[in-house]
Amino acid sequence: MKLKLKPFWIVPLISIALSNVALADGHVGECNAKDGVEKLRCERHVKMAEKCGRLTGDAHFACDREFLIAHPLECSGLNSKAGEACNAEVNAFKTCQSNMGREFMRCVTQTTGQSPMGH
Repeated sequence: MKLKLKPFWIVPLISIALSNVALADGHVGECNAKDGVEKLRCERHVKMAEKCGRLTGDAHFACDREFLIAHPLECSGLNSKAGEACNAEVNAFKTCQSNMGREFMRCVTQTTGQSPMGH
């Protein structure tokens, strides 16, 4: 089945595509100003925003949780303090994995004292 788009559909489609790029690009500058584990979290958050940013409500938080669990930080090469924070987050992900949606992020933040979102 071929999808035949009328000309009036082009503008909304372009707007949606550009808003997804803007959503991710809005965080890139923030990441360049960070280093260590904070930069890793921020860069992961940019990718997560590309995937989950357009979703709302419970679907958004479920997507965030799924993305975070699938993309734990790579802690090798970080200095001792950043490495400790990174390893604490990796362990918190395992501890909190049974929590669904927003509760997963709350659990990780309470366990580590830092947001897994990079902000």
